[in-house]
Amino acid sequence: MAFVITKPKVEVNNNVIPVKANSVSIDEGLGETTVTAASLGGDDIEIEISDNAEDKIGGFKFAMSPTVANKASARGWKQNPGVNVVKISGKDPQGNRFVNIYRQSSITNKYEVALQNGGDISLEWAGAPPIVG
Repeated sequence: MAFVITKPKVEVNNNVIPVKANSVSIDEGLGETTVTAASLGGDDIEIEISDNAEDKIGGFKFAMSPTVANKASARGWKQNPGVNVVKISGKDPQGNRFVNIYRQSSITNKYEVALQNGGDISLEWAGAPPIVG
């Protein structure tokens, strides 16, 4: 049986951030791999594999409630591109842990602050591929 990580911890610039449940997703920045075939004549082929360096960017998303403090935090992070350090960690009920540390992180989306009950501030980030632990 496998257990799913459902309660990750998000820290931005060494501050724990209260994120909305089920809103965190991560991209470990491994990029896309292209597999093509080269003809060797007849039915014979050779497989050619290449990585797209442009895709080797780490990324993650999360949402926060639209509080005054969270709005101010989002604004500050957005105005601090390429300098933010974000640590996302978690463990499953069996105690297995993971940590991803994203350096040089920037908010990439034009986020909105939904000023309503149940509203959120959804942030999309990109930066260097994470240090994985």
